[in-house]
Amino acid sequence: MRAGWYRRLRKAALPEPDAHVPWRPTGCTVDCLRLDTPPKVSPLLRPIRLCALGVCVVVMLCLVATVPPGGRLARWVARVGSHAGLATMGVALRAAPSPHIDRGGSRSPKGVLVVSGHMSWLDILVLQAVHGPMRMLAMKELASWPVLGWLARRVGTVFIDRDRLLALPGTVAELTTALRAGEVVGAFPGGATTCGRHALRWRNAVFQAAIDAGAEVLVVRLAYRAAGESTNHAALLRRETVWSSLWRVLRLRRLSAELSWEWLARNEAVSTRRTLAATAAELAFATGSRGENVLLEG
Repeated sequence: MRAGWYRRLRKAALPEPDAHVPWRPTGCTVDCLRLDTPPKVSPLLRPIRLCALGVCVVVMLCLVATVPPGGRLARWVARVGSHAGLATMGVALRAAPSPHIDRGGSRSPKGVLVVSGHMSWLDILVLQAVHGPMRMLAMKELASWPVLGWLARRVGTVFIDRDRLLALPGTVAELTTALRAGEVVGAFPGGATTCGRHALRWRNAVFQAAIDAGAEVLVVRLAYRAAGESTNHAALLRRETVWSSLWRVLRLRRLSAELSWEWLARNEAVSTRRTLAATAAELAFATGSRGENVLLEG
């Protein structure tokens, strides 16, 4: 008998590395979680947060279902829902003043590519809340997840098949079209989540879309703290499910997402997709806010 959507959602997890797909980036496992545990909230508060988050998700799903799919209005709903979702989970946003990159206030008439390191599913909500509304680039496996996959498709997410190199030009072309239309596109060039103490080599493809569209690149530095101390317990890692990661986040006390940003300058030395990717990665981890970022060859 086919598993119900709830059971499939609880079992949703990051795909494991495939020996037949050596180019797929792979991040950290739960073994990377620190042995020292961050402070936790009262056990009574955790189910309250979970129920509040459930109500928030249901309301957002209903609103998204009533607006045209893939449109800007749907992404505005996603941005408002991201703010509400973070609030219900007790996640505070500590961000530098927004550069106002949405359409109408963008520095570039041809859109902006927003790039960041990737640690958690929370990253998507945080980027949407601070720099949205935006279209996200996500792994194709997300499209098959119940509820979350439907929502991602509805708000115009671009999916990338990391197992098929032949599909990559089509994905880059879709990103280029969105950027030329003045959209804000969010991407995690590392291609996988890490615990925060490691950094994956950033892939070049998304930067080719920015070059082809003449779009600007905004580099975001993102880190998480619990009770004022750096933490990687907000991460979503291999060998765990989305449910286990969510429950760990709900237990954290005074969890905050800290963001700063910087425009990626273009010059003759930084003009190809390779140099753009390397320079953006240096900017993303320049502050060392995530601790000792050891490069992982993913």
